[in-house]
Amino acid sequence: MTLTPFSYASKAFQLSAITLALTLAGCGGGGVDSVKPEPGTGNGDTPSNPSNPGNGGVVADIKVDSSSIIDFDNNPTSYVSLQGAYYQVKVIDKLGKPIVNAKVSFSIDAAGVSLSQSTSGAVLTNSDGVAQVFLKPDNASVSGAYTISSTVTYKDETVTDSRTFSVQPTDVSFGGLVVENSNLPSAGQTSISM
Repeated sequence: MTLTPFSYASKAFQLSAITLALTLAGCGGGGVDSVKPEPGTGNGDTPSNPSNPGNGGVVADIKVDSSSIIDFDNNPTSYVSLQGAYYQVKVIDKLGKPIVNAKVSFSIDAAGVSLSQSTSGAVLTNSDGVAQVFLKPDNASVSGAYTISSTVTYKDETVTDSRTFSVQPTDVSFGGLVVENSNLPSAGQTSISM
């Protein structure tokens, strides 16, 4: 009997099939062992990270990516005028994606500056992962250094952030103003003292 190249291939296939069958038989007949996933892990249940449902449902580690005090011209500042300013916090997960609907609670370390836009002192992050609150001195005589803090809570994880800023009094008044010559000719000059 003469063996052809086709018969060698046929014998190799048969040998591979027998080896696979014996391997499966040694593993208990080729059945599937499984462990039911915990609820909320993203395996058919509600994803555990709705801001990133494609990540296999892995719970995100939260992080404050950035925070700043912003004036009315959208410029970062460390000074808050009587006009007020915004304190913004951006929250991301461990993949760098914004976390939506994280609860951010705000507080100030001393009296004299009030937070508004939230009666509870907390807001939820938007679709960009940003939460903000408006802060404003209570009156023109408020002055000093303050710290505003944020506490972010999401999926039983918590992270904090804070920023310091200053407020200068704006209720400046002049007293004892004396003008040496009150009747000045055009382009004339005089001394003024207080």
